[in-house]
Amino acid sequence: MDITVVGSGIVGRTVAQGFTSHGHRVTLSSRSPEGHSEWSAETGITVHLPHGALRDADVVINATPGQASIEALTGAGLGEAGSIVVLDLSNPLDFSTGAPRLSTGVDESVGEAIQAAFPVARVVKTLNTVNAGIMTNPGSLSEPTAQFVCGNDEAAKETVVGLLTGVGWEADQIIDLGDLTAARQIERYLMLWLRLMGVLGTAEFNIRLVRS
Repeated sequence: MDITVVGSGIVGRTVAQGFTSHGHRVTLSSRSPEGHSEWSAETGITVHLPHGALRDADVVINATPGQASIEALTGAGLGEAGSIVVLDLSNPLDFSTGAPRLSTGVDESVGEAIQAAFPVARVVKTLNTVNAGIMTNPGSLSEPTAQFVCGNDEAAKETVVGLLTGVGWEADQIIDLGDLTAARQIERYLMLWLRLMGVLGTAEFNIRLVRS
């Protein structure tokens, strides 16, 4: 599958390498591709300026900070990309006051904002509840753990679930929470995740869903 990752920070680069290692053809979109020339040479992943980066993509992965996502996706040409699947793994973190807080209200989410800004695109929220290294390598944890998906388009969710199982997420631990309004709860989980990270002293963890 042809995947374009929008966002060239540590999350975007990690996810790009992860999906590349599983046989996908990945392109990274960056406003400063020259700054990633050494990384590109090492990984074999092409880094493009945003304009035209989505030209051949089957799936777009939004790996930008939540507050910058719409601007970044606009610059990458998502508005001209038709009904493309957008895997949104961003979080609405705001560090302007020092301690992290969410930039969205209880009835808002980045996933929904992206869908509203690009109504033809098919947005699926997932992967934002784990550290970047786990997103495409869930087997690094000692047992299968939970991953959540939500979105308004069933076929788009099926595509994303296929990507998730392809990198090692167990099917019975992938929980479909329904339409994109569930992104509100998935994103708000991040505050608990941050607290857990502080208590555990590591970002290499996740939760497991246990049924009776």
